[in-house]
Amino acid sequence: MIELYPAIDLRDGKVVRLLQGDYDAQTTYGDDPVAVARGFADAGATWIHVVDLDAARSGSPVNRPVVAAIAAAVAGRARVQTGGGVRTIGDAQSLADAGVDPAMGARALKRSIERLLTANAAAALARITPGTPAVLHLSRRGGPG
Repeated sequence: MIELYPAIDLRDGKVVRLLQGDYDAQTTYGDDPVAVARGFADAGATWIHVVDLDAARSGSPVNRPVVAAIAAAVAGRARVQTGGGVRTIGDAQSLADAGVDPAMGARALKRSIERLLTANAAAALARITPGTPAVLHLSRRGGPG
């Protein structure tokens, strides 16, 4: 079975899309990400993927309250999985406490690969989101190859 995750990319609290990851090539789709998430849940989405582009770029989770509000708005209808700025177990725990399933990104892995691949880190991630598979998000510019 394949499950599609509709996505909401957040930048400055707005719903946006970047052209091939280029922050200078942004299209803004709206300023109410919670309403967009509700629309996805109303349409039958069981998962919604939310990316905090500000946190992905700077490491500062400025949109974390928005991500938490999205999770609260769709609770019981859709689960929220997020990435962008999830660089530590503490970041993942903070998101999990808000009802979000965090994904550790490639930047976090590159910075602390040895630590993240230990049994202790795997056990910590399993405790944060019990019963949910750990998610590793990798992106690559330039297409396959």
